[in-house]
Amino acid sequence: MITKFGNESTKPTPFATEILKALNEAKQIHPEYPKDPVHMVAIMVEEAGEAMQEANDILWDHGSVDNLRTELLHTIATAIRCLDQIDEE
Repeated sequence: MITKFGNESTKPTPFATEILKALNEAKQIHPEYPKDPVHMVAIMVEEAGEAMQEANDILWDHGSVDNLRTELLHTIATAIRCLDQIDEE
């Protein structure tokens, strides 16, 4: 389980706790992650697409900022998983 970003001298972002929570939840729900870059990035892009849909809903259909925030956190979490996976290869 990842518990922090950076080293002791790095000041965490205000969103670090939310990002870590989303990342750890994603790893619990989907412990296996693709090893090839096409499938890794496809998952990240799918999450980004959901964030885009939420943004459109806010603009055109009385969408929720909370839903957008959730999808953005999912996108960040999958991007981190991509980075973790390519660093392992």
